[in-house]
Amino acid sequence: MMDTISEKVLQAEIRRQAFIAADTLKRKKQINASIRRTIIALNDVTGLAQTELENIAMQVTRRFENRDRFFSIRQQLLWTATGGAIFILIGLVIGCMVF
Repeated sequence: MMDTISEKVLQAEIRRQAFIAADTLKRKKQINASIRRTIIALNDVTGLAQTELENIAMQVTRRFENRDRFFSIRQQLLWTATGGAIFILIGLVIGCMVF
């Protein structure tokens, strides 16, 4: 019985990870296509060489990928919610011990 449950959980996790990977790949392709369109438009508008614009795009992309995510609102909300839940659980445990 336990092996069947473990196998189902394992299969579900594999499917979940595969869908996450597929979504990530799709999003990267969309971003790359958008960057290509931007480079083409900037080439027409600025007259800068496409290779120069591609270098600029790579530098900006690297800068955004390496930035500190500490100040991300999503991360802050996640940590705040986690901390709040922990304090609530501690309060409940202490409350149960007193009564």
